[in-house]
Amino acid sequence: MRIFRPSLFVWLILGVFFLALLNVPATTNAQEEATETATPEPSATPSPTPIAHTLTIFRDLDTFTLYAPAQGEISLSRFTFAVSDKIYALESFSAFRGLPFSRLPTPICFRLTRSGANSPLPLDCASALILTQNLTNADVFWYDSVLAQDFVVLIQLDGSTQAICASGQSECDITFTPGEVTPTPTATITVTPIYTITPSATIPVVVNTPTPIAGVYPCDGTIVVSTSPGVGLNKVHVIAQRSSPNRPPVSQGSTVSVLGTQRASGITWYQISYNNNQGWLEAEYITLSSSCPS
Repeated sequence: MRIFRPSLFVWLILGVFFLALLNVPATTNAQEEATETATPEPSATPSPTPIAHTLTIFRDLDTFTLYAPAQGEISLSRFTFAVSDKIYALESFSAFRGLPFSRLPTPICFRLTRSGANSPLPLDCASALILTQNLTNADVFWYDSVLAQDFVVLIQLDGSTQAICASGQSECDITFTPGEVTPTPTATITVTPIYTITPSATIPVVVNTPTPIAGVYPCDGTIVVSTSPGVGLNKVHVIAQRSSPNRPPVSQGSTVSVLGTQRASGITWYQISYNNNQGWLEAEYITLSSSCPS
């Protein structure tokens, strides 16, 4: 009987085959390790850097100009001027009411001018939007006609002084960072029901009526004080504050148009229109007609 003896070539082939089988797991593990993808660590999003805005004030005997150069939109909603413990806000002037003070376009110039004055416009305002408010001599707050000199003017944002215009300084530069740059987080409001409704329950209706009421104002009012009829009442202010500048006097017994009302520092004020003027008057000096809201 013939015995089969594999040749050297056959043994070589079998050896290669067994070596290949031994290397399969290692190769597979290597491939699996190679295909693993590292998960990147999430990076923190940097908070936006508040943008500083620049303004310039130009003033002379007859004019007070606030100039904002081209710098996108700016907010002047809490921007005031303080002179001798009195506060003046751009929003309180009738010529500027209704403007979006929280998002003002630039360049823009706010110009307060003594009535009848003819001062030249600052060159910086030549290409800007110009808004003008004419003032009586009594309303000029930056210049003392008796002493013939400028007052010190504090430029404030939220009651914090941003710059000082010294007496005799005709041009003042201001740099400030408005609080609106920081985004306000969205608040989650949980509403708790006041009444539990059942089929037989009668639910009272509670109405909170804001003041003023649209569609009711304007209405008529009569000026009343303990003086003779026709005597001028010098109690009308630019804003609803006793410390704010006075508007032209209004005569005792005259009829005025009531535009709205406001409660400030425990005092009720009415905004009135009279003789092409507007201002705020305390409630004790005016009697409202029946057409006004009670």
